[in-house]
Amino acid sequence: MPIRLSAAPQPDFPDLLVIFGRAANMPFPTFVMLSLIVGGVSFKLAIDPEESLLARSDNMFWTQNAVIVPLVTGAGRGGTHSVARFLNQVGIKAQHEGIAPNAVSVSWLYAPFGDKPHSKHDLSTPFSNIQIRRNALLKEWLPHLSEASEEVDPEPFSPFTLRQNETEDVMIKFYPILHIVRNPLEAIASLERCFCGRGDIKLGSSADHLSWEFAEQFVEPLGATRMQKAANYWLRWNELSGRHATHTFRVEDIDAAQFVRALGSEQTTVAREFQSVRSGESPAELKRGLTWAQLRDAVGANLTDEIMQQAVLFGYKVD
Repeated sequence: MPIRLSAAPQPDFPDLLVIFGRAANMPFPTFVMLSLIVGGVSFKLAIDPEESLLARSDNMFWTQNAVIVPLVTGAGRGGTHSVARFLNQVGIKAQHEGIAPNAVSVSWLYAPFGDKPHSKHDLSTPFSNIQIRRNALLKEWLPHLSEASEEVDPEPFSPFTLRQNETEDVMIKFYPILHIVRNPLEAIASLERCFCGRGDIKLGSSADHLSWEFAEQFVEPLGATRMQKAANYWLRWNELSGRHATHTFRVEDIDAAQFVRALGSEQTTVAREFQSVRSGESPAELKRGLTWAQLRDAVGANLTDEIMQQAVLFGYKVD
């Protein structure tokens, strides 16, 4: 089977070179060799050139020294529930708030780790105090977790333990990285209500507290009031998410075919439109509109102007 080869240096991590090929009938790029140098130690990951990256045997995934994981990320309350559901429904395995063998990871939590390869230990440690399922380095793809909010844990799963032939640690490189953004007024209003699934503080007070605590490990102190925290977080976390992103999409008008192709698929059409599977939204009775004038009164002119400028760069109208 003919394979087209090309090399992809990673500008943010000069010691990483990805050499990949694409077979004519393969929907995703097939990585042939990953050459990675960490701390003077060279790792090489060889992959059968006739296997698709997202269709390899699950039981081989964690036996490698290094793995490539496609990532969709952005600020929390920005659409990751919907993206995970959409991808699973169009036949692309996606794991919400976790990493599963040969699946796209969809999570705001991984935005700080897009800069370079990180070890399995480094990725899991920051999540250990949030919830067991957020320490989600999974042995297998669990799509039902994509449908669950943070407050509703399905069955708990076992801590990550090694099987025969599995490496003590695995270097995980997120690539490609798709950054999704949401209208700032809607996102900030939702975050102000609750930084949790469905934006309902009555259901997610614990997740709300722990989410803010996690975010402030990576961005500057966010403020004293909930509105200040929400506004600063939207601005700073989107900047962090986009820093190493290969593509950016607005969640309100995602072109499904373009989105899937950005992940590496050669599909030219997608049977289901993204907007038809939106999920994770706040109940209608909780939603309150937020205007730019109200935001300026709550957080000040300087921060509001920064948010408006960033919104324009993302393609939103701020009139």
